Amino acid sequence: MSNITRTIHRTLLAWRDAPRRKPLVVRGARQVGKSTAVQIFANRAFDSFVTINFERRRDYRGVFEADLDPKRILAELEIKARATIKAGATLLFLDEIQDCPAAIASLRYFHEEMPELHVIAAGSLLEFALEEVGMPVGRVEFAWLYPLSFSEYLNASGRGALAEQMPTYDVEHGVTFSLTEAMVQEMYKALHEYMIVGGMPEAVVTYLATGSFAQSDDVLDQIATSFLDDIHKYARGDKQIANVGLVLKRLFQFVGREVTYSTLGEADLGQRTATSVSLLEKAMLCHRVRSASPASLPLAGSAADKHFKCILLDIGLARRMAGLESTALLRGSDLMAAYDGRAAEQFVGQNLLAEGLAAGSEGRQLFCWIRPQKSAKAEVDYLLARHGQVLPIEVKSGSTGRMRSLRVLMDEFANVKQGVCLKQINAPLQQKGIVELPLFTRL
Repeated sequence: MSNITRTIHRTLLAWRDAPRRKPLVVRGARQVGKSTAVQIFANRAFDSFVTINFERRRDYRGVFEADLDPKRILAELEIKARATIKAGATLLFLDEIQDCPAAIASLRYFHEEMPELHVIAAGSLLEFALEEVGMPVGRVEFAWLYPLSFSEYLNASGRGALAEQMPTYDVEHGVTFSLTEAMVQEMYKALHEYMIVGGMPEAVVTYLATGSFAQSDDVLDQIATSFLDDIHKYARGDKQIANVGLVLKRLFQFVGREVTYSTLGEADLGQRTATSVSLLEKAMLCHRVRSASPASLPLAGSAADKHFKCILLDIGLARRMAGLESTALLRGSDLMAAYDGRAAEQFVGQNLLAEGLAAGSEGRQLFCWIRPQKSAKAEVDYLLARHGQVLPIEVKSGSTGRMRSLRVLMDEFANVKQGVCLKQINAPLQQKGIVELPLFTRL
């Protein structure tokens, strides 16, 4: 793990040097590498580093529960941790902070009374703790961490030079593409690996150390089991707990399709299944891709809670959750066709969320377009807000039906001037306002 450089490191460095810095809360699902990323950053960027882990050391909780005076808290932490905490030189890391609600509340007072101290907090299932305790609005900053993006995977696997050449597309400047044919083939080879292994750090490290997809699958199975074991921590009642587990295992089958609760929940109560999807979204194990109108920005203003698709946290984990072997990808060269196209759409969605400051669209949300007229159905996989424009994205091998949907959208909404189709091709192609790009292009 120490050799994996995460994109969040740049965010953390900018936070360290900001003149009006606030305590930082790193948010993300379990096992995406939050603690490791903070440790690597601290070792590189600070003279000293003190970790307070509330899960491993329950006695730390009492330090915060007595009162929220930051000076007293620091004095006691120094004694318990047997370390000196010096403002400007030390990073104080409050790990697994969800296990100490008082520590969450204390962040406000660290900001108000000791702004010179660098404080980072992180935790598992933190969204639920923040909901119960209350967000210290205006007193903290947030950073998000997802599984490794494809560019992070390239760097981790020793292909850093290739990552630097990754093509990009921008609505104002078009496509930047400088790959040779040999580089394109190496890019697809790496993408083939990534679609099997995914971006969960432990699975990536295992595959890179062993070269074995079977061993990385074993790791993914263990992670999947831990996620299923966690359900009782945020779901209430045996029926709801069972439903959440069912939904988590079945969601990959619905990637690329509009979700209906009755079908997803296998005839369980629709409201129970709806609650399960909401709980999994708070746990950051899935992400709803809501249907929105391309007519204008913001997309969130027209987004429909009743009409949506889903992607999961990670492509490798999603595959194992669904009980799918890697054979569909190992034996085939058509990445777009794997698992009926679900793997490609999942890949694009999770990378849109993971790729740095441009993550997702508005407010780290993803949107799609599901045409409301049932008699003339059309769907476009993703809608992005970029530079004041709506950019529709299709992820497909180029079958006429899906390209037709992109054309229908652009014909109906005159404000949409450009469209993108991501395909398994070797170089960009331009036709009638739609640019076709290699699947691995960064948007």
